[in-house]
Amino acid sequence: MKKWISRYCVLLRESGIKMMCLIVGLSLLTACGNNKTNGDKKNEKQKESVSTETYACPMHPEVTGVKGDECNKCGMELMPVDASTNAKVYVMEMKTEPAKLSAQTSGKLLLTPKINGAESDRVPLDVVHEKKMHLIIVSNDLNYFDHVHPEYQASGDYVIQISDAGGVATAGVANNTTQFPHGGEYTLFADYMPSGAGHQLEKLHLQVNGKSVQQVSWTKEALTGSVGDFTMTLKPGGGKFVTKKSMHIDAPLMYKGKPILTSELDNFLGAKAHMVVIGVNDMSYLHVHPEEFEGNLDLHANFERPGMYRGWIQFSYKGKLQTISFVINAEEGSGESDASDHDHEHEHNH
Repeated sequence: MKKWISRYCVLLRESGIKMMCLIVGLSLLTACGNNKTNGDKKNEKQKESVSTETYACPMHPEVTGVKGDECNKCGMELMPVDASTNAKVYVMEMKTEPAKLSAQTSGKLLLTPKINGAESDRVPLDVVHEKKMHLIIVSNDLNYFDHVHPEYQASGDYVIQISDAGGVATAGVANNTTQFPHGGEYTLFADYMPSGAGHQLEKLHLQVNGKSVQQVSWTKEALTGSVGDFTMTLKPGGGKFVTKKSMHIDAPLMYKGKPILTSELDNFLGAKAHMVVIGVNDMSYLHVHPEEFEGNLDLHANFERPGMYRGWIQFSYKGKLQTISFVINAEEGSGESDASDHDHEHEHNH
């Protein structure tokens, strides 16, 4: 650089411009020094940003990692979260109209997200899977299941209408109406994400008045389920469900005895299907987001504890919501992978 400046000065002197030599030389040296300093600062800032930014699963915030990682529980890509906003403690307030609900009687559920210590503040929610809130409703014996989506009101509440229709009916895809077919205890899972914060899952308990039914116990595995003309069989890698490792599960779907491809299904809440899994003994909750591979549903799940689980897969066909249920027995695993895991490792961005 010095040699080049010297030669440039000679040329300038020969042109009779002596002062410009000094100015150009100093400018070039200063620019080089500044570029290096600014470059170093920029690189340090980028490194600092990469090292401090937190990425977490939108559905399982306890699963964290770096940009490009995927959740080992449901397969979703980890997303950046705002650590300062995520430090807030959120709670879901639930009220009912009337105050005491009865089976097969009309009413309302009112759900309001709040911040501990700032209860009067409105809590805006992000859209996840096309909805601001997903509400899973199950009877405590896991015999009854519903998946609905509360609608936002100007009051700040999210409301679900309760139907007085008898039996169990579905209002349609992404409905905002539910019902309580019998009396007893129910558990509600409010699944939502405050803007700028991580995913929240609130477990709410509800007692419904009215005639109860005989409780169902789930002790026998049932990996094949059906609804109407549809049949589906869950096929876990290695032939069985185990804990302590991420599992791939094939879920081929049959329609009137013939295979039906995922391309023939409607888009349902941003995917071809959704699956909810709940533990029979501890009411643990797992939302599995199926992907597609060669026309079949490919599930990605991680069972933390051994035991019996109830699972429900929902999909839409020609505008009608379909729900197929299963009973899963997850055995204690070693956490070690085997050959079947590698056979199941599809191209992950399918």
